Amino acid sequence: YSYAFDPSEDEPIQISDRSDDISEADLRQSLVEEDGDIWCDGMAERVLGDVELVSEDAETATFSFTPTAPPDADDMERLVIERTTGTMVIDKQSEQIRSFSYHLQESFKPVIVARVHAFDLQGACVASASGRAYLSELTIAIDVSAMGMRQTETTIQRVENVEAAL
Repeated sequence: YSYAFDPSEDEPIQISDRSDDISEADLRQSLVEEDGDIWCDGMAERVLGDVELVSEDAETATFSFTPTAPPDADDMERLVIERTTGTMVIDKQSEQIRSFSYHLQESFKPVIVARVHAFDLQGACVASASGRAYLSELTIAIDVSAMGMRQTETTIQRVENVEAAL
């Protein structure tokens, strides 16, 4: 799907191309929610525990934290996320997230017949024309085995052509 978003309009979302992957109603709802999947400022709710400043330079500050699973996470997602260490790079001037990552520190067995060997998630955030940072790229790499079969998968999702509505 392709759409234009202009929060100053009465109908802020103008959809130009349709897709069968998501209904128009669901798309509109996800775009107007403050914590929608595309917006990086929604990541703040995933940082509810202790936070430690890891490094700092003139432009950014990097923090380490134990991520909190989202309320709608399923049991497996919760098990993985709660065993990761997160890092977040914050732009000092805009106070917006530039990037974030989750890294599984050690493999674990969520059930007797399966093991999660590795999990890495990396996100990059870019300021939109309105100034609100959105998730421009998300990379998820996972290495699991179950019932003697090992599977490694890397998924890259990109959000492109984000433009201000004219």
